[in-house]
Amino acid sequence: MFLFDFWSDFGIIVDILVFFVVYKLLRNSLAPSKSIAFITSLIITFLLVLPYEWFKYLLFVILVLGAAWVKLEPEKWF
Repeated sequence: MFLFDFWSDFGIIVDILVFFVVYKLLRNSLAPSKSIAFITSLIITFLLVLPYEWFKYLLFVILVLGAAWVKLEPEKWF
């Protein structure tokens, strides 16, 4: 039972994190206004993230790895 509760709670946290990170990415680079970025983030969340568990976790992993890449800057290591 504990594992089921953990994964369902973790899924909710991932939903929230993915929404805010997608909003931040859209706001900083693609969308000219906050409202367009917010609406686009809502559409992505409700059409792709919430119905499909695999897409939610795939997007989460991609966003975490992308953030790690930007923060660690491995291209400067060599």
